[in-house]
Amino acid sequence: MVEKTKGSKLTSADKTKLMTKASDFVLKGKPDKAIEVYEEILRKDTKDAKVCLNLGELFVKTKRLDKAAKVFGHACLMFSRDG
Repeated sequence: MVEKTKGSKLTSADKTKLMTKASDFVLKGKPDKAIEVYEEILRKDTKDAKVCLNLGELFVKTKRLDKAAKVFGHACLMFSRDG
């Protein structure tokens, strides 16, 4: 999982901008850039299961199955805990 950055908060507006940026990279066929953006989001907000799922899907598409399994596992824990 991605290490959380101490002292940095992610506002809703900033998160929306980053999510849009990641989606744009996916649409442009740049999954590695999208992964970087999703990892940036998770460093600041470790409890976003949707981001974990999106990141996991990109890891699968880029054949990084070990990382995908780890991220999907983290998302499952969040869903089981938070509903």
